[in-house]
Amino acid sequence: MSSYQTKRLDIRQATGLPVIRFLPIVLFFVLAGPHRSAHATEPSIDYQLQVRTILGKHCWACHGALKQEAGLRLDASQLIRKGSDDGPVIVAGRPDRSQLWQKVTAKLPGRMPPEGKPLSAAELATIKAWISQGAKSPETEQPPANPLSHWSFTPIRRPDIPDFRNTKSAQNTARTAWVRNPVDAFVAARHAATGLRPRPESDRATLLRRVVIDLTGVPPTRSQLRGFLADTGPGAYERLVERLLDSPLHGQRWGRHWMDVWRYSDWYGRRGSNEIRYSQRHIWRWRDWIIESINANKGYDRMLHEMLAADELAPGDDQALRATGFLGRNWYKFDRNTWLFETVERTSQGLLGLAFRCARCHDHKFDPVTQEEYYRFRAFFEPHGFRTEVVAADVKTEIDNRKSTVLSDGLPRVFDEKPEVKTYLFIRGDDRNPDKSNPLSPGVPLSLGGKRFNAQPIPAIQLPPVAYIPVLRPAEAARQLKVETDKVVAAEKIVAGLRKTITKTTRELKAARTKKRSADTGSVPFFSDTFDTLDPKHWKVLSGTWTAKNGTLSQTTIGRFRTLLLDKKHPRNFRVRMKYRHMKLGSPRSIGFSFDYVGPTESQDVYTAINPLTPIPGVQAFHRTGGKEHYPAAGIRKAPGLKVGQDVVIEVTVVDRRLTIVLDGKTVLEYRLPLERREGRFALWAHQAHAEFDELEIRALRPTVKRMEQTLARARTDLPVKRAEATLARANRDSLAARIGAERAQHQPDNDNRSALAMTASRAERHIAVAQAQVKLATAQTAAKPDPQAIGKARKTVSQATAHRDAADGSYTKFPPAYPTKSTGRRTALARWMTARNNPRTARVAINQIWLRHTGTSFVNTVADFGLRSRPRDFPLLMDWLAAELIESGWDMKHIHRLIVTSATYRMTSSPGPDTDKTWTAQKTSDPDNHLLWRMNSRRMEAEVVRDSLLAISDTLDPAFSGPDIPEAQGQSSPRRSLYFRTTPDNKMLMLELFDLANPNECYDRQQSVVPQQALVLTNSPLALDRSRRLARRLAAEISVRLGPATDANRDSIAADFVTAAFESVLGRGPRPDEHTACRVFLSRNARLLSDTKTLNTFPASSGTVVPASADPFSRALENLVHVLISHNDFVTIR
Repeated sequence: MSSYQTKRLDIRQATGLPVIRFLPIVLFFVLAGPHRSAHATEPSIDYQLQVRTILGKHCWACHGALKQEAGLRLDASQLIRKGSDDGPVIVAGRPDRSQLWQKVTAKLPGRMPPEGKPLSAAELATIKAWISQGAKSPETEQPPANPLSHWSFTPIRRPDIPDFRNTKSAQNTARTAWVRNPVDAFVAARHAATGLRPRPESDRATLLRRVVIDLTGVPPTRSQLRGFLADTGPGAYERLVERLLDSPLHGQRWGRHWMDVWRYSDWYGRRGSNEIRYSQRHIWRWRDWIIESINANKGYDRMLHEMLAADELAPGDDQALRATGFLGRNWYKFDRNTWLFETVERTSQGLLGLAFRCARCHDHKFDPVTQEEYYRFRAFFEPHGFRTEVVAADVKTEIDNRKSTVLSDGLPRVFDEKPEVKTYLFIRGDDRNPDKSNPLSPGVPLSLGGKRFNAQPIPAIQLPPVAYIPVLRPAEAARQLKVETDKVVAAEKIVAGLRKTITKTTRELKAARTKKRSADTGSVPFFSDTFDTLDPKHWKVLSGTWTAKNGTLSQTTIGRFRTLLLDKKHPRNFRVRMKYRHMKLGSPRSIGFSFDYVGPTESQDVYTAINPLTPIPGVQAFHRTGGKEHYPAAGIRKAPGLKVGQDVVIEVTVVDRRLTIVLDGKTVLEYRLPLERREGRFALWAHQAHAEFDELEIRALRPTVKRMEQTLARARTDLPVKRAEATLARANRDSLAARIGAERAQHQPDNDNRSALAMTASRAERHIAVAQAQVKLATAQTAAKPDPQAIGKARKTVSQATAHRDAADGSYTKFPPAYPTKSTGRRTALARWMTARNNPRTARVAINQIWLRHTGTSFVNTVADFGLRSRPRDFPLLMDWLAAELIESGWDMKHIHRLIVTSATYRMTSSPGPDTDKTWTAQKTSDPDNHLLWRMNSRRMEAEVVRDSLLAISDTLDPAFSGPDIPEAQGQSSPRRSLYFRTTPDNKMLMLELFDLANPNECYDRQQSVVPQQALVLTNSPLALDRSRRLARRLAAEISVRLGPATDANRDSIAADFVTAAFESVLGRGPRPDEHTACRVFLSRNARLLSDTKTLNTFPASSGTVVPASADPFSRALENLVHVLISHNDFVTIR
């Protein structure tokens, strides 16, 4: 341990507190020689224990080894005595003449320290008394070492593996025999230096449960347990480890660990209005990438490369681009600087163990990192932004916060959106005060070997066209082609509809002319309701609170479009009459109905509104399509007669695309519907309104002969135009397909068809003009009053367009870049620097995390801060050996797992055993926290493992991979693994939260609590009850195959077998004799108690889906025993 480390440890020991960060201090004082104290009666001040502690706490950051403001060091007595650049400034025995006292007691801005908390009254009294007593201190003392010599700022060098074979002694012979691999050699060396002895190997059942949970996150099955106990041959454990590392469950288990470290969070903001404020939509694809990468044993270095810069390293690989969710996680809607602060600080903490946040506002107070270096590190990320790529042709859209349209599914990925943007240092960390006089280039801290890196320019990366021309991506091309194909289908459907209308209307018109009818259109009843009840055969509540009573239908929930759907399609032509009232609550108090309704975003609508914010009420026709609401000005009318609480009678007639509104007996709107009609349903709705409906009548309309003649004439007129429009739609689609093919070929130098494809695209694009001209010609020819001049002009245009098409020369409209064609290369350079062999941090950080999760203790106690404030490492050589091994193995994490879990260190028992020996007692006294690993640490399962274990032991765990986040409310019913449930700072499954789920904002090391609610979860939750009963029934069924159904004759045998099976299933071990006896007694007593129903109380059934308890007392007792074992401490503990 360096002298610097020793002194810092002394300070902590003296104060009992960590060293506190402070902004720069300039204290001008000098220690003078001995002087007679003027306060001889005061208690003597101890420099080492009292004064030095205060100076270290408040002054060393700016007047120590790291920095010497005004040339002053206060971290050693002879340096204090030397003084500052201004010379001696302390007078022994005279605080009033000492600048030290003047500075620490001054008012701001002259006070020291200038920021943060000032010295406390007690600290000031100590300093004053010390000076008054002569400012006594040692003649000399060892100053702290240069911070750059701290291990975390020095490159990783592989240490020699300790060898005990050359020293012949009984103890070393035992150590040599104990060592299974290099991990053990380093641990044994520490044991030898401290006189410790390792504990024996765990029993095989305990070891099996430990390693299976550690590597897969679920407990072993009974068959695994029995198979492993039976396999006593050489290498049985090693073969088990290989199977576990090859299991797909391994990726899920260790994926969740790295999701902690890398701060995985599903998107969050305001779910109610679908407004994203943090993270990225569809970021679950990053979660899947993490799991898949681990299962594929992708190198840790490559994982970091892809997380930081997959858009530069693999810009056309959607599988790799998922990794950039690491950066997308930091996104924040309202403040780019907040987002970039998070990016800098979380990247440095999670990947480098560097507490960079301390340098946002000023130079780091303890580590050799400057404020400028903070912003130079930010420059790596300054240009980046995010976009969402299309992943499927049929992707739908949705509305974010009732404003912007977003993809309902997609691939969020990073890209350098603003390559030329500059980075400035924010003075005092205030983003309102950037230092624009000095733009900063990307760079890494000099203390981490940045001199050479920073001297080299970072070359920009030329991206392939697929990275900046979206249509070259197959999914985007398919989406665009589907859009055009859908237009063709729609146009052809209109043509087919017109042909059908012509055929049908011709037939009906002939029949009508044969049999005379009155001029009245006539109508027939379709549906009516007076709302005595709400009949579920007719109505379906989509949203809101709808009730019918005494002839009134009420909707009382204030919210968006509270909708009641009539469960059958209405006639094409109809008249609807409604009587209703606007009640007082709500704004804008809109009440209306939908027709042609095919979904909440596809309908035609009519409504009235009495908006308290608008002086005059209104009535309006509007439509919803493509996820948006459209309010044409032509469909709006004022309705000043509408009053809150008064009856409104509205009658709406819809014939083809003509709509008429009669309000309280007065025609207020004649309107042509902008949308084509379609088959659909009728729905009532109230938008931000409390509504009451009294009557509803819908009648189907029968057209007159005159109307049929008009319909036939209009269809015959429209048909040629619609046929031409369908031809135009096909031309647009064919042109797009040809241009995409030609564009792809242009970017494939070895494609010999480039010229032919370009010619096809050129001709297809020019054919669009021909089709457009044909539409104009058809329109002119079918005009009510055809104009020969207009027809002639249209024919000439067709001829010219045809000639231009036939003269195609291979030119066509290119697809322009939608994004920058180059990326800065900054993040690639950063990623490669991080994983360079001489980087002092990256491999150590990874090893620290892996070791922590296997052993329950970390090499470095502050897992996200490897700086000078971290506690000295207990196993520095082992940590560096493993870090070097990780690098030299190709960053192979499975190799590291294999080394650790096959070591004798990992296999040690964690418990003293039945008879605690003297060695255990002595070692427990000398190393109570097991810093030197003389035994294995027992650990409480993580939250996800607790829940997944309940599912696993009952054989109901769904091992499915991938997919969007599952709502956390389904945690008690869904059998999916816990890491697939929605987890954000705002959304957490309650069960997981009670068992200390990772904090999505920061969780480099999970915290553990012990609270009563944890026991209650395992006792009362629907999941625990349901799975305990399922397991009990499965075990009983298996036993009954051998012993038959339970009878008085075999019940004891069944109970004996069941106890063993339950222990093996739930706790991963067989019962001890005393446990076996106690459980059999429990089964007997519990069954007897349950048989006497008169003495039992009935409790309410649990919420959620729970298998009912067995009605048979003995079976119910078996279920209860399993339930008890689930509450056993061993169930949630990894021994």
